[in-house]
Amino acid sequence: MAPAGDFCLSTDGIFRDTGQPDPASPGAQQHAVQDLPFETLVFLQGSRYCDTDILSEEAWHLFETTDPGWPRVQAICDFVHGHVRFDYMQAKGKRHADPLLPR
Repeated sequence: MAPAGDFCLSTDGIFRDTGQPDPASPGAQQHAVQDLPFETLVFLQGSRYCDTDILSEEAWHLFETTDPGWPRVQAICDFVHGHVRFDYMQAKGKRHADPLLPR
């Protein structure tokens, strides 16, 4: 529980990466949501940091015909690697998670 009034949360860390590609798992299967353990369902919730209603529709448009399981994961990864990049110079300090705040 957060205390009443203003407070600050922070953390720091060191991330180490070998630079090697993520491991592949061609035999990975896609499970139905109702078959997943309850404690994993929180990871399926939409993010408040993006317009999940718009992105979900686009994702299904792009990937609905891919085979479930690893082929779908690989198709999504290939798309992201080919179309998305992070650029510090494009970051905007006024972007917020709260859609009611000015952008």
